[in-house]
This record gives sequence, C-alpha cells and structure tokens, in this order.
Amino acid sequence: YYRAINKAAEIEEQRKEIEEKLRYECLELGFNIHNGRADINAREHLNGLHNRNAVISGSYIVGCIALMDKYPEEASALLEQMLKQLEMYGRCFYPGGAYDEGYTYWTYGMQYVNRAIATLDINYGTDFGLWRAPDMDESPYWIIYGSSLNKPNNYGDSGSGSPTECMG
Repeated sequence: YYRAINKAAEIEEQRKEIEEKLRYECLELGFNIHNGRADINAREHLNGLHNRNAVISGSYIVGCIALMDKYPEEASALLEQMLKQLEMYGRCFYPGGAYDEGYTYWTYGMQYVNRAIATLDINYGTDFGLWRAPDMDESPYWIIYGSSLNKPNNYGDSGSGSPTECMG
C-alpha cells in the first residue's frame, strides 16, 4: 500500500515536471518564435515551404492540444497561429501532390503533419481544413507513383527506406 502511494507521488511529480517543460518549450518558445523574438533561423523554418515548417508547426499543434486544459488562452492562441503555418505548408504539394524536397523529406514532414491532423481529429473531430490544401490529398499517390517494385527511386539523399511508413 505504501509503495503504491509513493509510486503515485513519484508519477505525479514526473507529470508536473513534464507539463512544466512542455509549457515552456511549447507556449513560451512557440510564441517567441512565431512573434520573431527568438532564433531567426527557427522563424525562417516556420515560414518556409519545406519540411521544417511541418515539423515545427505539427509539433506545436500537438503540444498546444496537450496543454489546452491547463492553459486554455495561451494554447488556443498559439494553436490558431500554428494551424495557419501548417496550412501554408500545404502549398508545397501543388501541383499534383508532388513534393520538391524528395521522398525522405516528404516522409519526415508528413509524419508531423499526420500526427497533428490525427490529434486535431481525435480531440476536435476536424482537421480544420488542413487536408483541403491544393493537392495535399494527392500527395500519398505521388510517393506511390515514384516508387519502384521494392523501394523508392533514390536520388540525392533520399535514403532507401519505405516512404509510406508515415501514412500507415
């Protein structure tokens, strides 16, 4: 019985530590990056039409939703901004769902897009129109069309793994 109480206290302490770090990393740094009060490199990544936008925006969307109950005003405000950033990223797939950074970068960015969209859908029942970006819904076909019998056609630093792992 005492071990269970001690374990519960340890878990609560860990939860509080994780929550505080997530609040700092997501809400404080997120607002600073978005409002231009942080590393200029991070701000450029957030505004770009490349996978780093998806990584940053998608991560902050998931973080905001995780913090929504405890910090509703801050999380809502940043969530709104990050949805706009991720919507901008959706322009990368026009025309025809193609992605100019290649398979590896497409896979890496789409992992974060899919996590964000799944988290939005689970918590709010909508993706807020993210999949309606021009030809974004065609993008998984681009990967299939560019693949050979057993792996993607490799160029540059695209690697040799399966690019469809993140769509599973």
